[in-house]
Amino acid sequence: MLPSSIGLIFLLAVNIVFIADIELPLKQNADLQGNEEAEWGFGQILAMLLLFMPLRDLSETVLARRIKQRQKDLDLGLKSAFRSKDWDTIRNLVERGADPHVVLDGQGTAIQVACTSDRVDVIRALLAAGADPNLGDGQRDASTIDSDNKDCLHLLSQFYDRSKDGKTLLIRAANRGYGAAVKLILQVSGGAVIDKGDKEFIPKALRIRELLSRETTLAKATEFGKEAIVRLLLALPGIDVNAPDDSAGGLSTLSVAARLNEGAILKLLLAVPGVDVNAPDTEGRTPLGCASLFDCRAAAKLLLATPGIDVNGADHNGSTPLMLAASEGHEAVVDLLLAAPNIDVNERDPEGMTPLGFAAWYGHDAVVDLLLAAPNIDVNAPDLKETTPLCFAAWYGHEPVLKLLLAAPGIDVNVEDRSGRTALCKAAWKGHKASVNLLLAAPGIDINLGSPLSLAARFDHEAVLKLLLSTPGVDVNAPDIDGRTALIRAARHGNEAILKILLATLGVNVHAADSIGRRSIIYAAEAGHEAILKLLLAVPGIDVNGSDTYGRTPLALAAGNGHQDVIRILLSVPGIDINARDSDGCTPLMCAAKDDRAAALQLLLGAHGVDVNARDTGGRTAASYAAELGHEYVLNLLLTMPGIDVDTPDTTGWTILTWAVYGGTEAIVKTLCGDPRIFLDVGDVKHHLEHLPKDRESRKSEWKVENCVWLLEEWDRRGGTENSDGEGSSDS
Repeated sequence: MLPSSIGLIFLLAVNIVFIADIELPLKQNADLQGNEEAEWGFGQILAMLLLFMPLRDLSETVLARRIKQRQKDLDLGLKSAFRSKDWDTIRNLVERGADPHVVLDGQGTAIQVACTSDRVDVIRALLAAGADPNLGDGQRDASTIDSDNKDCLHLLSQFYDRSKDGKTLLIRAANRGYGAAVKLILQVSGGAVIDKGDKEFIPKALRIRELLSRETTLAKATEFGKEAIVRLLLALPGIDVNAPDDSAGGLSTLSVAARLNEGAILKLLLAVPGVDVNAPDTEGRTPLGCASLFDCRAAAKLLLATPGIDVNGADHNGSTPLMLAASEGHEAVVDLLLAAPNIDVNERDPEGMTPLGFAAWYGHDAVVDLLLAAPNIDVNAPDLKETTPLCFAAWYGHEPVLKLLLAAPGIDVNVEDRSGRTALCKAAWKGHKASVNLLLAAPGIDINLGSPLSLAARFDHEAVLKLLLSTPGVDVNAPDIDGRTALIRAARHGNEAILKILLATLGVNVHAADSIGRRSIIYAAEAGHEAILKLLLAVPGIDVNGSDTYGRTPLALAAGNGHQDVIRILLSVPGIDINARDSDGCTPLMCAAKDDRAAALQLLLGAHGVDVNARDTGGRTAASYAAELGHEYVLNLLLTMPGIDVDTPDTTGWTILTWAVYGGTEAIVKTLCGDPRIFLDVGDVKHHLEHLPKDRESRKSEWKVENCVWLLEEWDRRGGTENSDGEGSSDS
């Protein structure tokens, strides 16, 4: 159906055409008309009326739309303002005509939400605009709401002009269900209308509590700092001050008061008979824990003065109040806690962290200072990873904390963590030069323990490296926990500037190897660091063919990783062993073939003296590996080499063709079937595949192997020709 505005426009157009249709003949026959005939008749007047009536309707429609849109904008603005709790904007929008009955997603009506605040002006504005004073969730008809609203406004006017007693009006509002009025009277009077000595008032107060149940559970009233309402609720029978409250995020009422530092309310709660000063919230945190976490000194002081307080009570994470205050840097609260009897300054959480560990980690030097002054403090207390407060301070570069710890009696500057790293190692690792300087000045510091020099080289911290090298007693060849020296670390990670500094250092050992026998030159070649490699090759006596524990040379690792420029550099070195074998008998050529490094393979094939038929300890060649692993281009490069042996089996009797079928790459099987140098023995291939060694069973792909066997059989059956579909037939 077309919108009404379009219909009106259409009708207007029809009327214009109708008038034009009347006027045109009249103009054309003007000479034939008399004076009376020239005057407008009924038809013309009717047409004009029909013309202006749609115009009137159209203007009314547009105006109505504007009013509707304005209302929509006001209501949307009101919802948005409630989401951001912009109370001034809320009041302004309500006064401008926003719907006071608007429902907010998941929160209730506008007035229900407003009554959770202290903004009396907003609640009054909503009531003045016609909002329902009843805060219940049930559906109510418009006439009832209107009647209750007017009655509520009248009741409130009596309260404001003091023509009636406040307590009487409070009870009347409660009896009539006007929760909004109850809220206003309590808020404006500050609770002065409550008379706890009046026994008849208590049942009425129960009704008031029910009306305000949205916001005045005891915990909620505490959260909003409503002392008057807290006093009212504490006078009611059945109030449990110790129970966690879901509406307050699982906190107990006491925890809410402690967290918000509400001293007056906290005093009220602590005076209640049966109150549990250590009542935990849903996270196991006590009120003292909450006060400690949120730096509520006044609350902490009140709680610590309460009989039965557990100063070491831990939450579900194992954090005590002292840990929480120390980790947040709350100096005043820490000071209070340290003065408490029975405080355990060395308490550990499940990770082994102590208050001192937390304070050092986060760099709270004032808290560290307080803790160090505590009797029985363990300055070297490690966590479960054997990391001490000194290590934390060094790792994060907290110099003021470092100074305090280094001056503490009994500090162990050389203690190692589980990874064998000292505080000096951690400072060097992170490049904290100032921290390194402080530690180097500490009496008894072991400058080489854990090799801080290696860590500075690894992470390219040049300033720290120079500082360490300038320190008397430094060992430039000191190995780290992996047996790697600073030179090895710099070479492995491509830190050229660091390497130059180390090579220029007296006594540096370029032949030093790590725990797997790898030297600097091997790591440089493996990682493809050309500039590093050139610097190392320029060192007199460098061994270009030296291998690691597994027999792998720089050339083999460069080939396996496809570093072409590195291969070129190494091949240009006099005395390079191009066919050097590792512990499995693999040559650099085999490494390139295994890892499908075609460009590297080409460089090696073009080098003088390369052995394309070199066999490993299992009798396999580079071509054998390429055939198995499906490296078609690499295999084709090898097959073009003069003198290549393509038919000699390995130590298990497998030929290149057998390995190709086992690998399951049909294109390679076709290539080998078509090679006249290869003897095609289908039976032999099938026999070997049916009797696999155990180490080859898990690598076999059944369907791929079956396809290749079928291809082999077809090739053999067709007498060495390929059918029109490109499927092999075989040419033995």
